[in-house]
Amino acid sequence: MKRHFRQYILFVFFSFLLLSVVAQSEKEKSIYDSLTYYYYEKANWDSVIDIGKESIYKGYDFYYLRMRMGLAYDYQGNFRLAEKHYTKALEFEPSDVNAAYYKYFAAINGGRRSVAYKAYENYNTAQMSSITKLDKLPLDYKLKGGNTKALNNIETKTIEQIYFEYGYSFTGNENKLSGLFPRYKNVLYSEGLVRNTQNYFHLSLKGNLSPYIRWQIAFSDNNIDGFYLIQPQNTNYYTKTALLNQVEIYGKLNFYSGSGWNINISAQYMNYHQQYTDIFTDSISYEVPSNEDTVLLETRHYSEQKINYKDEDIVFTISLNKKVGLIDFSAFGSYASIANQNPFQLGAALTILPSGNYSLYLTNRLFYYHDDFSDRIIYKVIAGAAITKKIKFEGAATFGNLQFTNEPDAPVVYNWSEKTSFKGDLMLSYHINSKISLSIRYQITQKIGSYHYQEYDQLKPSTEYPGYYYVSYRDQDDEFKFNQHFIILGLNWVF
Repeated sequence: MKRHFRQYILFVFFSFLLLSVVAQSEKEKSIYDSLTYYYYEKANWDSVIDIGKESIYKGYDFYYLRMRMGLAYDYQGNFRLAEKHYTKALEFEPSDVNAAYYKYFAAINGGRRSVAYKAYENYNTAQMSSITKLDKLPLDYKLKGGNTKALNNIETKTIEQIYFEYGYSFTGNENKLSGLFPRYKNVLYSEGLVRNTQNYFHLSLKGNLSPYIRWQIAFSDNNIDGFYLIQPQNTNYYTKTALLNQVEIYGKLNFYSGSGWNINISAQYMNYHQQYTDIFTDSISYEVPSNEDTVLLETRHYSEQKINYKDEDIVFTISLNKKVGLIDFSAFGSYASIANQNPFQLGAALTILPSGNYSLYLTNRLFYYHDDFSDRIIYKVIAGAAITKKIKFEGAATFGNLQFTNEPDAPVVYNWSEKTSFKGDLMLSYHINSKISLSIRYQITQKIGSYHYQEYDQLKPSTEYPGYYYVSYRDQDDEFKFNQHFIILGLNWVF
């Protein structure tokens, strides 16, 4: 009897203790509920977020907490984190109209359209209806951008975006080589090619085949005006014109999934035509001195030949991309046929979105390049920010030899003869309205060119004139650095 009584006392004690803990827990939960609601009503979004994080950390998680935190991030423009909290709210209330509505547009505004479309397909009728009726907002909230559409309004468009770009390089390098050519008596002649000015235009068209498949076609025409400098022994240099024209055709397909993944497959064809004047020694005249000098006097004869060289290059690229949380990740690879080589490159890029949208981003890209003669690593960093609602800024810097490489997911290939050791870009864009924007970009590339000269080697006995000697020369190559400056104007029009 006493044993049963003790068990009863222990049961009552632990039951009371458990009820006290539950009551205390509910009390703390109600405090977090009240505090987040209070600061939500005051539109104090930072406090809503901070208190919400503390509540979740302590294990107090519920529908209204997630909705308030989602709306707090949404009002701040942090769409990626807002979407995360709306998703959690839907786990508490799967049929909730408000959470479904805001998750859809947070995904749209956070750059995850395919995720929004896939979520829409799984919504119930009431949830779908709330999205299609954009004039009846469930809560007091204004959409960012104002041009989002429901899934059933996403139609297939032959063309939905046009981008035009014109660039001009104002670099003047005609005198660059003249100060580098060796002019002493032991050098027979020097020659080198340097680019001077360049202009190009680029036209890109984009469209969609479905909400999950997008396409892009681009056409570019590049024209380089250069100089072929020649400097005979102990004389001033003279120049010959060198021209290069390259036509490029680029195509890309983007395949999107409903979980934030997408695959890009692209191909680029380049046809180029190069014209320049080649200088070479075609004959040598000898004169036997009348005195006892044992060295033949020689006169070199030069010839010029106009070269018209045509060739073509091809590049294939595939990339796998994922957008999740505050990070965009990309892994890519390419294979090419450039300058009678077959280079390939492998790399990855990581973009961080501190604000949960593209008003502020930082991208780090690293890739490995291999061809028949070299292996190298190239690093690129990109940073962008919205200065105002209409003005955006982007800066980029690339370190490493870019010769024969290509930009992943973009119609840019560095397939010309010089090495590019550094590339820097600064761009400002102005959004006239939600459909049209203008941009101006300054670009500097630090390049490494090469020149050739024939230098004194040794005295060799003449077979034609026994007892006499003539001077022989050996071919030498050297490098020089120069910069190219570009101003690029762009027009982007979204239909």
